[in-house]
Amino acid sequence: MTITAVGEALHWVLDNGDVAARIGGDEFAVLMAADDAATVRALQTRLEQRLRVIGRPVTVGWVHHEPGYSGTLESLIVESDLTMLSLKRSNPGF
Repeated sequence: MTITAVGEALHWVLDNGDVAARIGGDEFAVLMAADDAATVRALQTRLEQRLRVIGRPVTVGWVHHEPGYSGTLESLIVESDLTMLSLKRSNPGF
């Protein structure tokens, strides 16, 4: 049920041209073009508001880089995972 709810939430908050994919288990990746970190934070807020209806804790790892970033998709996913783990450790209720 949670995986379906996350997929539906992503569908509602993403704009045309944004891409979301389930990458394994209960993990999703979202790729989007954003002019600045504020745009990413706005998406994060909308998604977290939508996910509250699930009734189960959901932790989201986020990463944002400026244009010209030379890392790989894999490095972005690793960085996002580290952010998510840090959030989980700082909130023992998860």
